[in-house]
Amino acid sequence: MLNKLLAGILLACASSVACADQKQFDMREIEASTSPGAHVAVVAPPAEDTRINEQDMSVETLERLFRSAFFKTSQEGENGLVVQVSADRSVRIHIDRQHNLLFFFKVFGFKGGAEQSRRIDLANRINNSVILVRASVPDDHTDSLVLDYYLSYQEAVLAYQVVNAARDFSDVAVKAVNQFDSDDIIE
Repeated sequence: MLNKLLAGILLACASSVACADQKQFDMREIEASTSPGAHVAVVAPPAEDTRINEQDMSVETLERLFRSAFFKTSQEGENGLVVQVSADRSVRIHIDRQHNLLFFFKVFGFKGGAEQSRRIDLANRINNSVILVRASVPDDHTDSLVLDYYLSYQEAVLAYQVVNAARDFSDVAVKAVNQFDSDDIIE
């Protein structure tokens, strides 16, 4: 029975665990009810200071966050940040204050001879197959393929979510382009 209860994540700070609904669980009861030799995964909850409140969201806050996670950053305008997520990959992040969204995006250039129909077909192939990112060929920049992702920070967002979203978005965007650029039209 306990194994079914522990199928999710057990949050623990010490011998007593406080859950979000303020119920208390005694870790000794959990240990006593497990069979000998059973392994129980105990994960500490995120610290309160890892939450970025809506009113605290700024380029400076994001820059501090990514630098504390050992990423190189550079500011891009008033609401933008470029994050170097690996040696050869960067992600641009724009803060949309009106909608309380972080806008993650990567821009890929098309090769000069790529026809417009092939450019749009590539964006459509990515959109039909990949869930995390959206691909587009903007009307005002038809020489670029833009992949993007939005993350809400309304009320608050965990610092871990922001860093993880940047890393995951970058990985998925690059893999999507590599997988679906069968016409070899991306530079």
